[in-house]
This record gives sequence, structure tokens and C-alpha cells, in this order.
Amino acid sequence: MSKIIYVVGAGYVGLATGIVLAKEHPVVLIDRDVIKVDKINRGISPIEEQDLKDALKHQKDRLQAISELSSIQDGSVVFAALPTNYDEAQAQFDTTILDSVIEELVKKRPNCLIVIKSTVPIGYTQRIRDRLSSNNIYFSPEFLREGRSFQDITKPDRIIVSPESVDANHIMNLLSSVASIEPSKCILTDCSTAEAVKLFSNTYLAMRVAYFNEVDTFSKIKGLNSKDLLTGMCLDQRIGMFYNNPSFGFGGYCFPKDTKQTQNEVINLPIALPDAIVKANELRIKFLTDDIVKSCEGKRLGMYRLSMKSGSDNIRSSSSMSLLKELANAGLGVVLYEPLVNQDDFLAQDQIIVADEIRTFISKVDIIIANRPDAEILDSGLEIYSRNIFNEN
Repeated sequence: MSKIIYVVGAGYVGLATGIVLAKEHPVVLIDRDVIKVDKINRGISPIEEQDLKDALKHQKDRLQAISELSSIQDGSVVFAALPTNYDEAQAQFDTTILDSVIEELVKKRPNCLIVIKSTVPIGYTQRIRDRLSSNNIYFSPEFLREGRSFQDITKPDRIIVSPESVDANHIMNLLSSVASIEPSKCILTDCSTAEAVKLFSNTYLAMRVAYFNEVDTFSKIKGLNSKDLLTGMCLDQRIGMFYNNPSFGFGGYCFPKDTKQTQNEVINLPIALPDAIVKANELRIKFLTDDIVKSCEGKRLGMYRLSMKSGSDNIRSSSSMSLLKELANAGLGVVLYEPLVNQDDFLAQDQIIVADEIRTFISKVDIIIANRPDAEILDSGLEIYSRNIFNEN
């Protein structure tokens, strides 16, 4: 029987990693959230992604969830997929939870190979290897798109493991054993370079979102045809007709924190773009707020969903949430339809009223603000305010 693989943290990255690895290997997911642990053990995915739900049912016999680190067998491979939220006061990622888990594992299970899947500051992995005097700590960045994690692990664009060593090859073989990927796209490199790949990849993608949003802002201000402008630009193969659909801004869990961390990494360097990308996103929200205030005067406003993408259940740091709060701060009353929240979540903002169900929501508003409209509101007969042009996430 294959040796058990452990994944600490059953959030988006950890859950997806564990479920996919369970195709070929016995996997134990470890998370302190006992409700999440119980769901996973009953074959219920705590994340709304159909491929993950289906795979969890099929891999149920090879995957178990528990709550305690103490069950980890020494000498095992342990993937650490723990939150590293951006700390505004410290102007960098908060690695406290990750630090604690790695330190405990190094102390109590010194022969385990620890593979960090969390996004970390550049230089973090080498620093903790040095501080704990352990050569068993590795970093392998994740590149998972929201709603596409199963596909992104099984058919990845690249797999990166660092630092290069015999054990790194073993980790690479584990990750590639559940993936369809060419050897040339499997990269072994030093830790800081691998960490930089993750941060600068997400910063580039955020830049692309911000750039096309600024083109859309320019088009709206100047009275141009935004769809034709974007299409005319993106049919140039060097630009590409993809990842170009205007939105309320980039958001979600990764882009806001990763772009801010990249800002921190380039302080005092002759590099300007990370600052501009963050500022561009802030300006987009301000422009849309002002535009809605002007164009929707006298109308009852409704905000439809807060998730970043249609079919998603992730509302963390979403652009719709940012826009909703800006509208409330501008003194506009907004009725919100979002099944993932309730009125208690907005007690501090009395301008926001949460509708419990869609029919009530539609009856209370004249115009619906939606980042990504879907069939639930497209047939409502109401005016919809959205910058969605190409009907893609």
C-alpha cells in the first residue's frame, strides 16, 4: 500500500490538492474546523465546485479528514496549505499559522518532507529552513483558478518545486502522478525564484484585469463602443482575445493580497507597475461608484451577488463587496441579494438591506447592479448595470 500523504489545511488549495492526490494515493486532510472535517468524511465538499464534488465522492475510500496534527506519521510527505492573509499594519503576509505548523512538524516529525503550498513572501522558505535548521522544508506554488481547481491540478500549465534536490524530485513525481503534463513544464528551482513566480504571475493577471477595466473606463467616459474597442485590440494575437472581460475590479482572496505583497517586495526598487496596479483597481471602484450615483439617481438600487464569478461561493475581498460598501458610504440605499450572507453581516451599514430570496429582491428594486449577470436576473425585466461585455468570468 502507498504511504499516506497528509495535507494540512482543507481550504480551497488544500481540499483540491488532497482530493486530486487521492486519485493515486491514500490522503489524510487535517483541518481544525470540525464541521468541515465531518463534511469531508461524509463525502460532502465544503467548496462549491462541481468537479471537486464529484471527485470527492469517487475518492471517498482513499481520503480521510481529521483535526489533529499528532496523527501524522514521521517520514511522510506533508503539504501545508494554510492561510497567509495580508496584514495591512505590517504591510506583508501574516505567516503566523504556517510558522506554527511547520515548527511543530519539524520538532515532532523531523523526517517529514514539508511542502508549502501557501503563498509566502519572497525568501520565506529559505529563512524558515535556516531558522529551524531543516532541509526538509520545500515550496511548491499553486496556480488554481476559482471554480477550476480540479482542472488546474490535473492539467496544469506548470509544476514548480523548490529547492532542487533528490527529495524535490520525489515531490515533483507525486504532483505529476495525478497530472497530465509534459516533463519540460516541470521546473525545479531555488525557493525564492519559485516564490517570485507565484507573486509576479498573480500580479500580472491582476494587471491585465486592471488594464482592460481602465480601457472600459476610458471608453465609457469618452462615449466609445467598449466592446468594439476591446475586440479591436485583442484580436491582435500578441494581446489575445482572452481574460479581457471588464468587471467591477479584481478581487477575491488572491489578487488583492498578492498584489499588495508584490508592492512590498519592490519597495525602493526602480519598479513602478505594482503600485499602479493597486491604484488602478481602487480608481475603478471609485469611478463606478460615481457613475452609479449619477446615472441611477432616484432609482431603487439592488446588488445581485457578491461572488467574483458566476457559480462561485467565494465573496472574500470581492470587487462587488468593495463597490457595495462604497455605494453605502456615498449615502445610497442598496438592497442586496446574496444567499451567503445575512443582515447581521451588515449591521454597521444601515444603508444595506439584505433580501432573503430572489423574488423579494426583484420586487424591491428598479435597477440591478451585477458584476456577472446570470439567468436568475436576466429575465427579470429590470434594468441591469454591469460592465460585463463578453459574458465570461
